[in-house]
Amino acid sequence: ATTEIYTLSLHDALSDLSIPIKVFPTGFRMAVQEPAEKEKLLLYIGAFEERKGIDNILNLAQRLDKSYTFVLVGSRKETEINALNAEVQRRGIDDRVQVREWLSKKELNEMLLRAKIGLLPLKAGYFNEFLTVPLKYFDYAAFGLPVIASDFPSLGTYIKDDYNGFLVDWNDLESVRSKVENVMADPQYWRQLSQNQQERSVDLTWEKRAGEIGRAHV
Repeated sequence: ATTEIYTLSLHDALSDLSIPIKVFPTGFRMAVQEPAEKEKLLLYIGAFEERKGIDNILNLAQRLDKSYTFVLVGSRKETEINALNAEVQRRGIDDRVQVREWLSKKELNEMLLRAKIGLLPLKAGYFNEFLTVPLKYFDYAAFGLPVIASDFPSLGTYIKDDYNGFLVDWNDLESVRSKVENVMADPQYWRQLSQNQQERSVDLTWEKRAGEIGRAHV
């Protein structure tokens, strides 16, 4: 997995070798979209490490009413669940925030079908800003979920602001809150973002990547 920025740096670093260089980013398979009742559900998939920005999600949850549901999936051990649940309760948002352990693929797909927005709240840092390719983005994209993500060059490789999601400053939570409310309140707006996500994702499938690899070896 690599970002466009990292790909360009590889070309620059190896240009003196005078050999062709081709980088193939990761891919995914598009999900079969089954009819499902979408909820006012914002989904996070991934580790609960500090650099992942879980506190950004909790801060946002505090600014939205209890008609919204946040589901955080990815705890690797019971102590993580207990610690995060304690923080959720301390903030008084246990009526809208659910903390879950790793789910089976079937359970995760069911959750993705229910969700309306995927969350990518990464904290600032060189790796997150320039090198990461969060696999959770591909889970969201496979199900056509608009994504709210940190405004970093690495994430801008995949997310175009107000097209298939939003690139945001998590320090401006009122702006983030407003984007969430606008998307949730307007089904047509959400459908357009979702459709854009699916169209954007066509070039990211493993089938597309396989074709690119095959052409590179001809």
